[in-house]
Amino acid sequence: MVTKEAGWYPDPQGLSQVRFWDGDGWTDYTQPFAPEEVVRPGPATALADYPYLAGADLRSASGPRTVSTWTPAPVAAPAGVAAGRQRSGLLWWLVGAGVVVVVIIAVAINALIDGDPATGGGGGADPAPSSTASLEPFAPGDAPSGTVPAGGSLTTVLEVEQDGDYLVGATGSSDTLDVEMTITPTGEPEALPFPSDRGYQLSDLLGGSWSDPGYWVWLPAGSYDLVLTERRGEQVDVELQADAAPEVIPVEAGVPANVSIGADSAAVLRVSTDAPVSAVVDVRGEDEDLDGHLSYLSGDRVAAVDDRGPTLAETVGGTEYDPYLELDLEAGVSYLVLEDLYEPTPSFSVSVTFG
Repeated sequence: MVTKEAGWYPDPQGLSQVRFWDGDGWTDYTQPFAPEEVVRPGPATALADYPYLAGADLRSASGPRTVSTWTPAPVAAPAGVAAGRQRSGLLWWLVGAGVVVVVIIAVAINALIDGDPATGGGGGADPAPSSTASLEPFAPGDAPSGTVPAGGSLTTVLEVEQDGDYLVGATGSSDTLDVEMTITPTGEPEALPFPSDRGYQLSDLLGGSWSDPGYWVWLPAGSYDLVLTERRGEQVDVELQADAAPEVIPVEAGVPANVSIGADSAAVLRVSTDAPVSAVVDVRGEDEDLDGHLSYLSGDRVAAVDDRGPTLAETVGGTEYDPYLELDLEAGVSYLVLEDLYEPTPSFSVSVTFG
């Protein structure tokens, strides 16, 4: 059980805001993180920035002003020094010009030797090793393996023959390694929305590590460029995944859906919209003992929400442990993952309302 004094704390839903804890539970009161005060240099900070001017006369003047901390006059060079410097400068100029000529001749000779087959030259130094590897194209149902170079990328092409819901991802060879995945329709400029990390909750359901990419995505028939990029400077062995997901449950706005979840699993909900829209997802358990949990895609990360709290329960209904989510949906298909934190075979009613 969480025990701490009432006050403002980082939002447990992972949003960029703080939420008020009343000592017993989270309330509906939120506010953005307080911005850090930035002190910009200016008249108010002049003396702090330049302390040596504290005793100087800083009044405006029409001409140059001598500051007490400056040397009042240049020191005159002894007689004969200037001429000596001129002769010394000419000498060093001649030496430098000679060095440049020697370097140019050496580079030219080396280029001729490297480019001449008769002398064994190979046309120059070997190119730097590539930081990009590639795999042969694959289809859903396959599970190809490959290696992502340290700080580099692994590329391949996913060939989809049929429109549908697909679970796409990659599993790294170690829990401490980290790669991100982009999925871009071949020939298109923009990648599809996809998380860089599947998060802890989905790693419990899908396996792998929290930092492995993986989520559901709607793919019309066609080709998709998949790029996996390593983010920690370590070589990563990965296994790719692209499986059809026939158990996805479509939920239409304004039409409640009854969702039953099998033992030790979760339900994947599909919500479609033709245009960007704000939406409310209201999940209610069939009895008060259920404690639902929703995971959803927010930008390039997986976020989660579980309890609506007592205030919303009194306002909109349901129990304080039922999930309640307000979010902005982009045009197209969005996916939410519903599970119960404790019961093995729960049932829920799910309603989606567009604002």
